[in-house]
Amino acid sequence: ESRVDLLALGGDIVNFPSPLSVLDVVSQLITLPVIKSGNQASRIPFIYTAGNHDWMEEGSDPPGCRYDRLECTYLAELASHGAAARQENALEECTDLGMLCAGVTCESSSPDAACTTRKNRTAQRSPADETSFLKACPDAGYDVQRVPNREGILRVIYALSGFQGEAT
Repeated sequence: ESRVDLLALGGDIVNFPSPLSVLDVVSQLITLPVIKSGNQASRIPFIYTAGNHDWMEEGSDPPGCRYDRLECTYLAELASHGAAARQENALEECTDLGMLCAGVTCESSSPDAACTTRKNRTAQRSPADETSFLKACPDAGYDVQRVPNREGILRVIYALSGFQGEAT
């Protein structure tokens, strides 16, 4: 008869910390087999530490991005196949697309003009007086998402394991 004293989860359990991926891991952990010892019964204990795939959402922009307005320019290549939208909505969509979107090009400088998200970062002279908004994000270290995700969405896995450790 074999006995498990501890299950060690060494990271890279999920590919990024979405609520559904974390819920899937938690649902598996709370159904670990029960160990019986005399009159006592308890679930197999586990300890968890996150790997880089657990805390990093690949392709997302670092916090603090802004959009620089460039008059009489356009950015090439559509970033999504969505319909044209008002400036505010197109900028929001570009932010949601993360690194897949370099900026937004609008038919004119009016906030109500039709705008589309774009992939190409090179602004080109527009023959139609379009206006572009080029995304500019601050330099961020590789692990910029580690502490916020560890203290946020991944916290439930750490709490279940009984180990929070240092969040640095």
